[in-house]
Order: sequence, then structure tokens, then C-alpha cells
Amino acid sequence: MQMVGASRMQYGAELELLAASLIHHLTVFKETS
Repeated sequence: MQMVGASRMQYGAELELLAASLIHHLTVFKETS
């Protein structure tokens, strides 16, 4: 049960990182265009 919670938190962190990266790329794209 604890392992599942840890992997879920890790997945959430990776997802958050991916979302932040996507937002960053979008803002850079908006500024350049």
C-alpha cells in the first residue's frame, strides 16, 4: 500500500514537471512569434 502511494506521488511529480515544461514552451513560443 505504501509503495503504491509513493509511486503515485512520483507520477504526480513527473506530471507536474511535464505540465510546467509544456507551459514554459508555450510562453516562449508566444513571445517569439
